[in-house]
Amino acid sequence: MAFKYKERVMYHGNQRLVIKPWGAASTNGKRTLGTAVFGTGLVSVSAMSDDAKITNFPADDTPDHATISGASLLKGTMKFMQLDNDVRTNFFGQETIDGGYGSTGVYPKAAVQYASLGSTQDGKPALLVTVYPNMSVTSAPTKETTTDSADTPTAIQWTAAVQASGCAEVTTPKGRKVAELEFFFTGDDVQTALDKIDSGYIYGVEATGISPRVGG
Repeated sequence: MAFKYKERVMYHGNQRLVIKPWGAASTNGKRTLGTAVFGTGLVSVSAMSDDAKITNFPADDTPDHATISGASLLKGTMKFMQLDNDVRTNFFGQETIDGGYGSTGVYPKAAVQYASLGSTQDGKPALLVTVYPNMSVTSAPTKETTTDSADTPTAIQWTAAVQASGCAEVTTPKGRKVAELEFFFTGDDVQTALDKIDSGYIYGVEATGISPRVGG
C-alpha cells in the first residue's frame, strides 16, 4: 500500500494588514471592535514565541504526572516600510504634535490580521490568513537610517515589538482563549476570502451566523 500524501501547498509573503482596535466593554462585559484600519507597507512578522510557562508536577515516579501551562503570551516583532497616520494613532497609540507624531507609551489593544498568498501543486490558488485577536505593540517603533552612497540605497524600515494574548471575546467551543488563529482557503474560496478581508472583516473575531463572538 503506497503512502498517500495530502494536497501539497505553499504560502509566501504578507499583505492586506487589517487592524481593528478594541473599544470599551459593553454591558455584558465584552469589548466591541472599532473601525477597520488598513495598513500599508508591512514588511514582515517575526515568529511569535510563547512566554507561557509550563509547570510539571511529579508523582508515582512520573516526572510529568500533571502539567499546567500558563496563559499564552506571544511575543515578536513587526516591520513596516511605512507607517500610515491611522496605524500610528490606532495601533501605536501615537498623538499629533505640531503636525508630527509622537509615541505616548499608551499602546491600544487590537485585533490584527494579515494574509499570505500561495498555490497548490496543481496550480490552484491558496490563502493563509493569520489572526491575532488581542495584540498590542510594547514599545515605540524604531528605525535605522544610513547615508546614501554608490551602493544600493537602503530603505528605512520601522520595527516594533508586539505581543498577543487570548481574550474573552474569542474562545474555542470548549471555552478556551486563543492568542493566534490560522485560516486556510483554496480554489474559488480564495477570492471570496479576499473580498471579505478587503471589506475590513477579521476572521474568527467578527460576529458570524448564530455564534456571535464580539459583543454577543
